[in-house]
Amino acid sequence: MTAAPRGERAAVDRPVADRPATAAAGLPAPWTISLYFAAIFLSVGVHLPYFPVYLAAVGLTPGEIGIVLAVPMAARVVTLAVMGQLADRLGSLPRAILAYAIASLAIFGLVAVSSGVVALLVVSLAFTAVWTTQLPIADAAAMAVARAGRATYGRMRLCGSAAFIAASLAAGAVLGVLPATAVWPMMMATLALTVVAAGIMVASARGGRAERPAERPRFSDAVLAIRPALPLVLACALVQGSHAMIYGFGSIAFEARGFSGAEIGLLWGIGVIGEVILFALPHRWTSRPSASLLAVVAALAAIVRWVTIAAEPAFGVLVAAQGLHALSFAATHLALVRRVSETSSPARAGAVQSLAASVIALVMASATALSGPLYMALGSAGFLTMTVPAGAGLLIAIWVIATERR
Repeated sequence: MTAAPRGERAAVDRPVADRPATAAAGLPAPWTISLYFAAIFLSVGVHLPYFPVYLAAVGLTPGEIGIVLAVPMAARVVTLAVMGQLADRLGSLPRAILAYAIASLAIFGLVAVSSGVVALLVVSLAFTAVWTTQLPIADAAAMAVARAGRATYGRMRLCGSAAFIAASLAAGAVLGVLPATAVWPMMMATLALTVVAAGIMVASARGGRAERPAERPRFSDAVLAIRPALPLVLACALVQGSHAMIYGFGSIAFEARGFSGAEIGLLWGIGVIGEVILFALPHRWTSRPSASLLAVVAALAAIVRWVTIAAEPAFGVLVAAQGLHALSFAATHLALVRRVSETSSPARAGAVQSLAASVIALVMASATALSGPLYMALGSAGFLTMTVPAGAGLLIAIWVIATERR
C-alpha cells in the first residue's frame, strides 16, 4: 500500500475557502447535517451509558446484559452492509436516514412492554439494525458535503459530540432523582427529535433527490472499493472494539464504586469534551498526521485508559482517564473516515462507509460478548483485558505505516 497524497488525507477536513464551491444535487445544507448529528447523538448519550443500567433495573444479569448488547452488534455485520447498499440504491442518503429514524422510534417504543431477556433481545436486535445504520450513512452524506466544498466534516460532526455530552450529563442528573426505568422515556424523546432533524435534512437537500448512477451500485463494487483501506479499517476496528467493556459495564462499575448519577454522567461527558475539541481543531492540524499515525496514537491512548480504569483510581484520576476518549475513540474515528473516504466514490459512499462499520461491528460484538463473563469474573480488573484488542490494533497500524513508507 502506498501513502495517500497529503491532499487526499486532508479532503475530509478541507474548508470551503480551499475548495471550489461546487453544488451537488441531492446534498443537504451543512447546518441540517449538524442538527441531525446533534439529535441522534442525544439518543446515543442516553443509550450508551444508561441502557445497560435500565436492563439491570428490569432484572437482567450481567451475562444477560452482555447478550442483549452483543447479539445486535453481531447482526450489524449483515444489517449495516445491506442497509448501506439500500441507501445508495435509493439515490438519496437523507431520505434513507429519515426512514431509518422513523423505524427506530417505532421499534424502541416496544421496549416498555418487553420483559425478560428473550423479548428485550428481539426488540434490541430490530432497533439496533435501523438505529445504528444511520450514522455511517450520515458520515457518507457529511463527507459528500465536504467534498463539494460546502463545509468541513469535523465541524459538522462536533455537534454530535457536544450533544452527547449534554445528554449524558442530563440523563445522569435525571437518574439521580428518578429510577433507572426513566431511560425509556428519555430515549423516546431523543429519537423523536432525530426524526424531526432528519426530516429537516431531507427538506434542505438540493434538487430533492440526487441523480442515480447509470448503473445501480453493486455490493461487490463496495467490497472492491474498501479493500485497499482494509488493514487500517481492521486496526481501527480493534481499537474501537476495546471500548466494549466501558460501553457495556462502565456505568455499572462506576455505580458499584459509589459514584452518583451526576458523577457518572460527568465521567461520560468529560471524554466527549475532548472529542469536541479534536473535531473543532483547524483542519491544518488534524490533517497533518496521516490516518495510520492517528490510529497509532489512538491505540496507545486506549491502552493507557484501560490500565488506569482497571486500577480503580481516585475520581480525579478517573476523570483524566476518561478524557483519553478524545484519542481512543475520536482519533480512531477520524482515521477511519479519512482512509475510507479515499476509496469511495459518491455512488458507493453509503455502502463503503457501512462496510467499514460492519467490520467494527463484528469486532465490537465479539468483545462485548466476552465482556459480560469477564466483568462477572474479574470486576474492574476486567478492563485490563481490553488492552489485548487495542494492542493488536496498535501493531497493525504500525505495520501499515511501515508498508506506506516502502
